[in-house]
Amino acid sequence: MLAQEAATQLGLERVLLVPAGEAPHKRIEPEPGKRVRLEMTKLAARDNDLLEASDIEVGREGPSYTYRTLELLTEARGRR
Repeated sequence: MLAQEAATQLGLERVLLVPAGEAPHKRIEPEPGKRVRLEMTKLAARDNDLLEASDIEVGREGPSYTYRTLELLTEARGRR
């Protein structure tokens, strides 16, 4: 998995996997739904201590934009 390799090569403590809640630039047909994407992400991270699935985009309404996700993650860590 690419995330595992990134963690290893970059010496990261963990990699946060964030499935898109609602893609802002394209539509996927058939759309599996954000809950299905989150569940697949959790399964991918399940047996790997370096990977963590996040529901930060799935849990909110509207399009998912990276800048907003980064703001929310920063706020959650108390670094503002």
